[in-house]
Amino acid sequence: MEGAGARPPEERVEERRGEEGAAGEAAAAPRGASPTELRGRGFAPPARASSAERIFVGAAAAFVVLAGVASVALSLHYRRLVPPEAAWAEAAGYVRAGFGEGDLVGIAPWWADSARIALGPLPAVFPRDLAAEDFGAFRRLWLVAAYGEGEATGDRLAARFGEDAAARRRFGKVEVRRFALAPPAILYDFYDRLEAAEVEVRGLGASPLRCDRALPDGWGCPRPPRGSKAARAEVVRDLRVFGSDPRACIFAAPWQKGVLALTYRGVPLGLRIRVFGGIAAAGLQKLKRGDEDPVWLEVWAGGARRAELAFPPEPAWRSFDVDTAALAGRTADVEFRVRAKRVDWRFFGFRARAER
Repeated sequence: MEGAGARPPEERVEERRGEEGAAGEAAAAPRGASPTELRGRGFAPPARASSAERIFVGAAAAFVVLAGVASVALSLHYRRLVPPEAAWAEAAGYVRAGFGEGDLVGIAPWWADSARIALGPLPAVFPRDLAAEDFGAFRRLWLVAAYGEGEATGDRLAARFGEDAAARRRFGKVEVRRFALAPPAILYDFYDRLEAAEVEVRGLGASPLRCDRALPDGWGCPRPPRGSKAARAEVVRDLRVFGSDPRACIFAAPWQKGVLALTYRGVPLGLRIRVFGGIAAAGLQKLKRGDEDPVWLEVWAGGARRAELAFPPEPAWRSFDVDTAALAGRTADVEFRVRAKRVDWRFFGFRARAER
């Protein structure tokens, strides 16, 4: 029920229609009306963008256009450089036909997967810096390269080794070059002879823990004494990534408060023992910031310590020459002792060889 003095429903409907009509007139912008007239009728024209906004929008549009142009240009440039699969196959066939004992293939750049696929089972290496690599006992190196590396890497190798210019070939965008390496006279390779090593952990009890559990590629150690914080260790031939390159190594991670010792009996010695090593990338990724304690590798020969080598937690594969000239021409026991003050995530690996 409506109260006294209330207007009839018909009047209220008409009033509402009048209000809606007035709002419609205010919202409709008559042509030719000035801004003052429009504001007077309740219409506000859209605000004009500031100069800063216009500059920002223009810069964004220009960036999008330039990015598109650059993307197209890079795509076209890449297509001009990419060798077809047939070129890789021809190059691999040429290498395979002349490949001999003591030969090795080097691939550049390192990420050229098509080269590895085409070469198949031929022994190959693909480090990021091929020209600085140590090639051990290999006698010849075949460089299979593309993307400009035939000149860049090949010329550096030519400056370091002798090149067989007659063997140089080009297969479209793939280049093949061959180099005569100067392999050292290796008397003993500790990596190859890991099965001959005596492995034990010292310093965790009254007597050393012998690691005499034979594994397919090395030795397994028993559980440490009760109360020790050391974990079970393995000393094995393994493939780990050091820096950015996969490398075959003797994996010998240090033990907490212990010394991991590898002893080789009756090793023929020359002027030096060449040692390579580092901490694998998988461990470095988990180290805390500021943790810079190194892994130490002591090299003993003939009952005396010949070197104490430091391997800090850095993405590198380091090399050292340990002087054994005083023992050249003789046989002696050689021992490698691995230790570290802090052992967390220190996935240490090394290789060593006695050279004439």
